[in-house]
Amino acid sequence: METFKFILALLCCLTACQWNLEEIELANAQATCIQNCVNGTCNSNNICECKTDWHGVNCDTPIANTNTQFCDTTNCNNGTCNEALNKCNCEDGWYGTGCLRTFNDRISTFQKVLSFGENEIKVDGIICTDDGGYLFTGYKHDNSSSQEQYFIFTLKINNLGLVLWESSIEVDYRWISGGSLLEIKDGYLVGSNDRRLIKYSKEGAILYEKRLEGSISLFKILNNKIYIFGHDLISNLNTNIWIANITELGEIIWSKNYGGSRNDYCGDVFILNDGFLILGESYSNDYNIPLNYGGNDVILVKTDFLGEFIWSKSYGGSKTDSGNSISLKSDGSFLLGGFTYSNDNNVSNNYGSYDFWLLNCDLNGNLIWERNFGGSSSDKLYSIVDINDGNFYLAGSTFSKDHDVSFDGHTGFFWLIKVNQNGEIIWQKGYGNNKRQELYNMKATIDGGFIMVGQQDRQDIYIVKTDANGNLYTF
Repeated sequence: METFKFILALLCCLTACQWNLEEIELANAQATCIQNCVNGTCNSNNICECKTDWHGVNCDTPIANTNTQFCDTTNCNNGTCNEALNKCNCEDGWYGTGCLRTFNDRISTFQKVLSFGENEIKVDGIICTDDGGYLFTGYKHDNSSSQEQYFIFTLKINNLGLVLWESSIEVDYRWISGGSLLEIKDGYLVGSNDRRLIKYSKEGAILYEKRLEGSISLFKILNNKIYIFGHDLISNLNTNIWIANITELGEIIWSKNYGGSRNDYCGDVFILNDGFLILGESYSNDYNIPLNYGGNDVILVKTDFLGEFIWSKSYGGSKTDSGNSISLKSDGSFLLGGFTYSNDNNVSNNYGSYDFWLLNCDLNGNLIWERNFGGSSSDKLYSIVDINDGNFYLAGSTFSKDHDVSFDGHTGFFWLIKVNQNGEIIWQKGYGNNKRQELYNMKATIDGGFIMVGQQDRQDIYIVKTDANGNLYTF
């Protein structure tokens, strides 16, 4: 139990975009209502929020089940009910379904497309910054002239989605990705898969740029030490998972690699009390990866804090399986998220093409259960987020219109699913328009919502910022 508490504490400290629910709960607990909230709770604005089937100032008036009129079942606390529009007309300074929120504590939500002319931009890295904004990185392909150019692209926006600065650093070849970001005391570190490490000031000025021995997929920071995870090049143009401990100046203190004789990649990392749990994918079946079910499998590698290999596990079937995100459950086990094309061995079901794939494993990597979500077209899971409410939020893209996808889709859109501890769907939301949207990353935000980023029509940046229930508000 002490180990589990330590892991939870460490998770809260290390998740850059995680909001502090304990502080929020404490603040709510200190709220005092003049009214007696008989069937409800007192919120931070000292107003009773009623449970289902109750309304009134004191939440003591039952709602008759036989009456389905909006104004008979909704309590417009700081406003009047509009019967014609079935909504609350809130008084000045209040908003929300029941006029219970003030504009001072408003959660910012938005969705927007950022276009940069004829340039193709793919953003797959995101962090929430200490100033309340968001930093993104990825690649830019400029095909506006006869000489094509490729760049590592970095973008900073504020909490309302307004662009603050952008930066492009030219690279030698295509499909370079930024992908990894870390905020440190005097700036931001950006890592790319062409082995490039860049440091920016908070205002977007380049402070240094250097090349390392391995490609950078993500950063982690522990006890003021910076660790980078990615892959390095081995013989025959194949790659191994790579970990290095670096200084803030980008100098490598030590590095290690893991894998077999074929390609092995890092997707996500979780910090334990005794080392690192590295989630990724592998084509290998030798050396550190003793098993392969066919194609590329999801792999889980455990090391100590000095990078010494401890064990590895493989999961998947005879086709493509990818591991992208890892999260901790309240019972001390882990959720691994990615996508699968398989329907054999560890994969019990497939609706067709790629499905979201969610696996539950114990601390030793033993598989407890697995589930897939999706439809007959391609569905890819990239992020699992835990906001300490006992549930998990899965984000990716879907091109399906059947099976688990409960709303009519189009050519592709962002797909957000809320699941319980057993992986059962609680609700789902879709975001997009009549164009093609593909999500590549999601984080929980300091105000309790989610920030999602991806690509529209394989060219522009598409960003969605929601509240904790996946809602978008118009003010």
